[in-house]
Parts: sequence; C-alpha cells; structure tokens
Amino acid sequence: MVIEKLIFEFQLEKFVKSEPLPGYFRRLSPDYVRARILSCLTEVLQRARRYDESIELIQYLLNRAIYNRHRRGKLWNRLALIQENYIKINGHQQCLNTIYEALQDPYVKLGDRLALCERARKLYSRPKSKGILQAEWITNEEEQLIWTVPMPKEVEVTGCLLANDARMGKVTYTIQDPIDGSIQFCTVEQLAINHYRTKEDYTYGIHSEGAVIRTLIGLLFLDLIYTLPTPDLLIDIFQTEPLDFQTDAFYKSRQNQIDERISRLNFEENIQEIAEKNWDLYNLTMSSVVNWELFPTKSTLLSALKCLTPEQIQSISIYTFVHNRAVWKGFPDLFVWNPTLKKCKVVEVKSHNDRLSYHQIVWLNKLVEFKIDCEVCKVSAIGSKKSLQRTPSTIELD
Repeated sequence: MVIEKLIFEFQLEKFVKSEPLPGYFRRLSPDYVRARILSCLTEVLQRARRYDESIELIQYLLNRAIYNRHRRGKLWNRLALIQENYIKINGHQQCLNTIYEALQDPYVKLGDRLALCERARKLYSRPKSKGILQAEWITNEEEQLIWTVPMPKEVEVTGCLLANDARMGKVTYTIQDPIDGSIQFCTVEQLAINHYRTKEDYTYGIHSEGAVIRTLIGLLFLDLIYTLPTPDLLIDIFQTEPLDFQTDAFYKSRQNQIDERISRLNFEENIQEIAEKNWDLYNLTMSSVVNWELFPTKSTLLSALKCLTPEQIQSISIYTFVHNRAVWKGFPDLFVWNPTLKKCKVVEVKSHNDRLSYHQIVWLNKLVEFKIDCEVCKVSAIGSKKSLQRTPSTIELD
C-alpha cells in the first residue's frame, strides 16, 4: 500500500494549473517528471502481477492528457494487453471497449494505432468470441476505425554463421572481401550491406536506423529549424535543438516557411544547392538534427540526395514534419545507394525468426506509398551447426 499512497500524493490534479503553458515548457516542469515516473511505474506493476493497480494507474494517467501525450499510445496498448490476458471476468470485452476509445484519441498514431487495430481484429475474429463480444465497429467500414496495412516485400539472404551468443544478443557472420578475398567478421547488418553491394550493384551502404534520412531531410531545412518564431526556444548554449522541435507546435509555428521550402524542392538543382549551402554554413556545428559523422564528405552526402527524386524528398519532408517525434520509431536499418545509377533502397534486416514491429510495418508501407524502393531482408545462417556447438552460449556445464 506504500506505493499506492506515494502515487496519489504526487497530486497530479495540479497539472491543470500548467495547462496554459506551451507543451515544450511543460517538459521542464516537476509535474512532467512525476508523470513520466508514473508512466514507467505502470510496467513495474504489470511485471509484479499487480494488474488491478496497473490498470487503475494507466486510466488515471489517460484521464489527464496534458503531459506525456506522445506516450498515450503506449499506455492504451498496455491497458488493452492487461485486460485481454490477465482480467478473467469480462476481460476481452473490456479490452475491445478500451481499443474503441483509444482509436478515437487524436494522440494515438502510426504504429501504436496499428497495434491496437490488430489486437482488436484478432480478438474479435476468434471462434470463441462469436456471438459473445460486442464490437460491430470492427467490421463496420463506415466508421473507418480499423486500419489495415499490407505486409512489405521480403528477400532471403544467407550467410556463414561464425558465432551466436544469444545471451549477449550478438551474432557474428563471415564474409569474403571482394577486393583481396580475405575472410572478415561482420554483424548481420554488415552482411546485408555486403549482399546489396556485391549482388545488386549498390556502391554505398550505411546502417543507421533512420539517421541517414533524418540527416538528409534535416540538412535541407537546417536554417529554418533554427529560425525561432519566439525568442524563448533557445535558453541554453548547450541546446542542440529548439525546445519545440519534437512537439506538434514546431510545424504549426513555422508552417509557412516549411511549406515554402518544400515547394522549392521540386528540382534536383534546387535540392543540391540548398544542401550544399547548409553544409558549408553549419558543418560540424552541434545539432541533434544532422549527424555530421554519417557522411565523410559533402560529395558523399550529395550523392545520396541524388538517389531520391524531388517528389520522394517532398513526401518524406511533409510526413516527418507533420508527425514529428512519433514518426521516427521503427525506421528500417539500412540505406544503400548507387549515385551513378541514381538508385537507392531502404532495408529492414531481420533474422529468419524475427517479426516486424508495428512501427516498422507502418514505415515500410509509407515508403512504398512514397515510391521509395524498400524491403525486408531475412538473413538465414548456413553451415552454422558446428559453429553453434563450439560457442560458449551453447556449452552445457556439468
């Protein structure tokens, strides 16, 4: 009972006093930290099998939408999971009712929304659920609450497995160097990059999980990002981004300038000119928007930009600025490109038994929508049986 008393002694009712403040200022308040702690505590209570208390705390946080709005999707998903799996009396119906309410929450977006839709669809379609659960909205196309996303294209790649330490989450493969023929050790992502360089004529490849696209798009807007509509967005010399950068207020306060810049990105010459100018002005400045270490030279970065059409760059720019913080979850692992052929590909690397997260499915679907070549690379090990027998993680001690 001590934890319960501490929770409600945080006096979250005081949140309403902070409501007039912009969201980027609320993040600096003590109440924001308290709400963040309570949000983490919901998982602690769930793992401790104190499901009723976890549900009560989640509902308490969901009823107060001032703080942690970007975490509401995660809270709704946790609540639905607990109700479906751990509430014995009428738990499934409670779960569907929760999902129905969550799908009408404007802060539930992208992967979190898709996860709720899939949970509702699977639960409602079970043979035992027919005639028992009330959730006609799932099959009602007029309500348009259920979101369906097609699965992405997959390719199979094999590699020689050297070691597999499951306890450390490390997998080591071997590849043959295309220049001198020597055998080299590599990760599963490096194995995939080697496949695309040797088999599909891609000359460059980076394992970055979104940092490449974020850097390319960020560089094109870097001067606008640090143009401040109000002077209180940079309050410390160590800030690497404006206070409102990862909030919904960022795009709203700069919409005219951003939309005008996007309209200018309609020709490759304009794109190259803006990128080159911003590189020369801001290279190596401390910024969370652009990772200067990804590309060794300006020409390498410009070569990657050439592989994206103006329409693709415009589409990604609009999408990332509108959704902002929520959008970068689940971006695929690899970006490979060939500037001579002006082609690029975005790749999510998975082992044979791994599954895509809902955030990854959403991103891959969006990339297809933007007409950017993308796929899932499933890596399988060959000749690994003897290697597995020799690895420390598989040795049985007496």
